[in-house]
Amino acid sequence: MSIDTINGALVAINAATACRRLYGGEHPAIDMHTQRAADALSGLAWTGVPRRVVFLESKVVCDGASLPSGKALRDGAFTRLGSGLPDCLELRDGINAESISRLIDTLETGRLAGEMRGIRLCWVDQEPDAEDLDNALISIGDPTFLSHELRTAWDQTALKGKAPVASIEALAGDVIAAISAGSATVLPMANLKSHDEYTYVHAINVGVMSSALARAVGLSPDRVFDITCAALLHDVGKSAIPLDILNKTGKLTDSERLRMNDHPAEGAAILAASPGLSPIVVSVAYEHHMKLDGGGYPNPPRGWKVSLAGQVVHIADVFDALRTHRPYRKAMSQEKALAILGEESGVAFDAELFRIFVDHVLAGEHESRTPASPPRVFTDSAA
Repeated sequence: MSIDTINGALVAINAATACRRLYGGEHPAIDMHTQRAADALSGLAWTGVPRRVVFLESKVVCDGASLPSGKALRDGAFTRLGSGLPDCLELRDGINAESISRLIDTLETGRLAGEMRGIRLCWVDQEPDAEDLDNALISIGDPTFLSHELRTAWDQTALKGKAPVASIEALAGDVIAAISAGSATVLPMANLKSHDEYTYVHAINVGVMSSALARAVGLSPDRVFDITCAALLHDVGKSAIPLDILNKTGKLTDSERLRMNDHPAEGAAILAASPGLSPIVVSVAYEHHMKLDGGGYPNPPRGWKVSLAGQVVHIADVFDALRTHRPYRKAMSQEKALAILGEESGVAFDAELFRIFVDHVLAGEHESRTPASPPRVFTDSAA
């Protein structure tokens, strides 16, 4: 398998670097590990498209999968990637022992050691084309690795009936780190066609925007983290909905709509059975389609007050859904999506919260826009 081959090659580079530090510049073990890495990578079936290996804060990802030796690589030869050096290796056909050796020089010194045949260091995040800005609001670089991690977590949830808390928390940490580094923008959604693609990339988008909004309203880091986890899992109840309803391209029948509307309660039940998750994660799954005025679904008990966290995720969820191309309708412009949300302001969610979303979260994606006024700080006690 190519992922295993790439993992093995990087482990060999890690070993060659360790040997060089231990023995100096020349030792048979250095040459052995260097050649092993070159042989492994040159033996891959190349299609002309580079393989991207992304070095995140806590793991290493290639083709949407976490490499099993990621932590050891991160703590070893590749520790400079993302800190001084770019955070991504692009691997192409033509890699040889000389290019591996130059890569090791680069990793050791923190400076590019000349041309490396078949290897390029680059940053994952790319600025969207100017003419496509309106259709590509929020990007965390290549969306495949984050959506793959979320898909894996959801699959485990569906299989075991409870969420893998450690995996979700690690993914939430990656999202928050991307926002803190200023590299999180709304993932391009225009070319997404399948339900599967939409489900997972949509959840990542909602996670990014919810996290940014929670921070903008002044919540504590712990509360921002909980809301980010909640946003990533807000639709997990859809794993219990029949695929013929989820994948239907036309209008749902009344009975199908009622079944679809079960997903908040289904999600809350799954997450309530997942030890270690914050209660906020459960409440958001249940509340993200509820409105402040008592509308929406499911129908809450009398006197139920939708939490701040539920409102945060509601805004991000609706905005991203409206801005996304779906098989049954085209994506709306940002202006139209905000107009629809504006009509719900004060009805479905707090009007000030919506203003902060527009002036501080979305404005952060366009340098030409300046927030109208600083945000009101919301209480952290009952997010």
